[in-house]
Amino acid sequence: MMLCEKCSRPLGPELQTCPQRDEGACPYQVAHNRLEIEQRGRAVWGGLALCLVAAASWWLPTLALWARVGVAALFVLGVGMALTGVLCLAREQTILYNLDTGQSWQKTTFLKIPLNQKTVGPRQPLPWLGSPGRWMRYPASVAALYRGGNAADMIATALLQLLAHEEILLYRAESKARFGNGRCLFVFTPGPGIGSAPVSGGLEARILEAVALAQVDSPDFDFHGGHFPRSCRALLTLEDLLVLVFEGEKAQPNNYMIGEVVGPEAEALNLGLIKGKRALYLAPHNNTRGRIGLDIRSVEQLHRDFWTTYPEVAKDLLIEIDLLILNTITGLGEAASHRTQQDSGA
Repeated sequence: MMLCEKCSRPLGPELQTCPQRDEGACPYQVAHNRLEIEQRGRAVWGGLALCLVAAASWWLPTLALWARVGVAALFVLGVGMALTGVLCLAREQTILYNLDTGQSWQKTTFLKIPLNQKTVGPRQPLPWLGSPGRWMRYPASVAALYRGGNAADMIATALLQLLAHEEILLYRAESKARFGNGRCLFVFTPGPGIGSAPVSGGLEARILEAVALAQVDSPDFDFHGGHFPRSCRALLTLEDLLVLVFEGEKAQPNNYMIGEVVGPEAEALNLGLIKGKRALYLAPHNNTRGRIGLDIRSVEQLHRDFWTTYPEVAKDLLIEIDLLILNTITGLGEAASHRTQQDSGA
């Protein structure tokens, strides 16, 4: 059982009515899922509108038989939308969270009947134990692209370079639900070494910009003009970070990373040209291997250090990056991602 760090009350209903909150002394905030209520309200009205249109069309005297079948299907769809919206409006969600520790408690009810309960945190640090951040002539992400890396390789390499310079910090937090299996979350916060890396590429800068939002008290992230729901109210998870870096779903994440983020930077540095149509790649110039060879060895050493100091963490983190890009960024796991967002709280 997790307790409040200040008053030792159990993290749950007892802490909801903490008397210190009115005085501003309670470290935990309370939030409710208002965004979903607005969305489901629109579903109710939209469903009712479809039902009215279908009902009015049914009585048209010139309506053909095949058209009546379509109208009936439209009516059924409208009824389904309206009922789904009404049922979801009866779903309530309460979240207690502490941005400083990353701990949170969430309870979901339907017509006041408890459906699920989830706790997350606290953060457990995973400090960088490899060799100190190395000097590199080019950004680490560009070196990863040059050696033939895909989107996951470029992101993993950029993360490791930022971790080695302590520009960002890596943590692990456990998420436990009353129903279902618990899971480990990788989370990030800004580090004390921001700005210490001698060379930072566009991907690294984008990661730093996203990680800077880790402790913003908001149910959503505003990033590069986009509006992205966070998957955990008190933490910036790896899933959130990737969604921000890619600015939402991308049908071809490799092409996006090569064609719009890292590739143009490699071209500007005169390291090669972006080629290909369906699958983009960097075609290096003949004279660039000697210029970037030392950086490629530094990138390889970054990965070796991480695997040596945290073999299990390295395996889990790199697999998680691959799976999230496949399931969340490409949209193949849209339904699972949507459920995660709903279970996170607003």
